[in-house]
Amino acid sequence: VQFNPTYQAGSALKVLTKERVLHSDLGKIFIGYELYKHQEEAIRLGAAGNEFIVTSGTGSGKSLTYMATIFSHILNNQEAVKDKNLSVIVYPMNALINSQNEEIKKYERNYLKSSLPTGVTYNEELKTLDEQIKDLKEIVGEIFPIKYAQYTGQEDEETREAIKRNPPHILLTNYMMLELIMTRGGKDVEIRNAILDNVKFLVF
Repeated sequence: VQFNPTYQAGSALKVLTKERVLHSDLGKIFIGYELYKHQEEAIRLGAAGNEFIVTSGTGSGKSLTYMATIFSHILNNQEAVKDKNLSVIVYPMNALINSQNEEIKKYERNYLKSSLPTGVTYNEELKTLDEQIKDLKEIVGEIFPIKYAQYTGQEDEETREAIKRNPPHILLTNYMMLELIMTRGGKDVEIRNAILDNVKFLVF
């Protein structure tokens, strides 16, 4: 016998955008999400500028709570947050970083697809996520307002330089790399300064 736990239902995400708890464009990013109660409570706290801890199990949507909070802040302050590293999300292993990066790509694809001109359709069949995003950008342009990057120590020099020149709104990293960024000099100084000068959200 195995128990399959479920979680108490909360509001639909569109309720929070209608109440202006979250920015209305999140409806284009998190399409069709029905929230659990713990997600709604955490998002309401985060959107109000409060800290929160979520202690629910695997598959309970913890990442949505901080992603919705961070995305909404960026969307509400697009001019003020231009070229600023506002958020550092720290994971215990690179596999989780790669997984989260793929999820953000899906959010970007959702936004780009929802921005297609009336009457224009896009067939994503048999295409990778990166190919879909590239195709959609050719139609609607570089319009996704949230910049994100991962910095694990495995990136090539070109990627590292791009992060230094144009700090992303969201930096995904691991705890060992974060320690190196914050303590060593040389090549990480620009990234450290971008974090220290602008960070608003720190997620572990």
